[in-house]
Amino acid sequence: METICGTSLLIATLKARKHCPYVMQLNEAAAYVWEMLFQGKMLDEMAARIADDFEMSEEEANDALKSFLLELEKDNYLIIEEEDKSDET
Repeated sequence: METICGTSLLIATLKARKHCPYVMQLNEAAAYVWEMLFQGKMLDEMAARIADDFEMSEEEANDALKSFLLELEKDNYLIIEEEDKSDET
């Protein structure tokens, strides 16, 4: 993600250019979420912070977060991997 003249952009580079649009413009909320992803935040923590910072319920924040992440996955900016729980007892 780069911010140019106050506009946040996801820019596909190297091998990613084969799989997703070169540039995706992000609104303020989407850039906020991308930063948390980049920092390695967990989904539940992200939803709680979104709820607090954007004054919405955690359920609304969770739904919006999931919707945005699915959009990123659909456009190939994000690969969602399920947590392997096979080793849990």
